[in-house]
Amino acid sequence: MQRGSGATNKYDPHHMASLACDAVALILAVVEHDNNNLLVFNPKTLLNKTGFKGINSVFRFARDGAGDRLLSIFKIDSN
Repeated sequence: MQRGSGATNKYDPHHMASLACDAVALILAVVEHDNNNLLVFNPKTLLNKTGFKGINSVFRFARDGAGDRLLSIFKIDSN
């Protein structure tokens, strides 16, 4: 997120900005069009076990509503 905004803004985005982007992506993922082309909420989509691709990581929700984020671990070699 910082890479894209650095060229156009003087300041780095607030650390919460990526969560706002994740929220918009989540909204787009859990609504769908019905037969009348109206947007309807699909609650089953919230419990998608594969989760949702966020700005900083993949996230998903448990049945109790708790949020879960994937932690990425990288190995850095000297090669």
